[in-house]
Amino acid sequence: MGTGRCPGSDSHPSGRHGVHAPGGWREELAWRGYLTTLLAPRGFAATTALIGGLWALWHLPLILALASAGELDGRDVMAKTVDLLLAAVLVSALRYLSGSVWPAVFAHALFNNLFQMVQYNFMEPLREMPAGGYWGYMAISWTIWLIVDAVLVTWVYRTTGGRLPK
Repeated sequence: MGTGRCPGSDSHPSGRHGVHAPGGWREELAWRGYLTTLLAPRGFAATTALIGGLWALWHLPLILALASAGELDGRDVMAKTVDLLLAAVLVSALRYLSGSVWPAVFAHALFNNLFQMVQYNFMEPLREMPAGGYWGYMAISWTIWLIVDAVLVTWVYRTTGGRLPK
């Protein structure tokens, strides 16, 4: 605690220098680039749900490792999984709305850097919050995510009909 570095920076390959962006572009080229293009005939909802689930599972070993090392609270395993599922909708919507993987790459880098910076530099550490404060924070965060996701999903269907632009 109070080390001035992001939790997991020693054990997370993309966080060794305090910046969590390097791996994000590779993930997005795979998830929102290749896999989205491959699954696009299934439509936005099915593609987003499948990739979001896979994306959350992809991160689960890291989240569990950080929890077992004491760098994350056990309740963060569920919370971060929900965060990933909600973020998946946003990055998929960016992919469908733009027809390009690059807005998803940018969003992923922004999540990894901006949210880490805010959480670890301007907020009481979540792991130190009592249960009521922690889950209250999560409820507010998830409500905001759901509103943003609902707006983006509506925009995707109104703009693209749920189909990936070619």
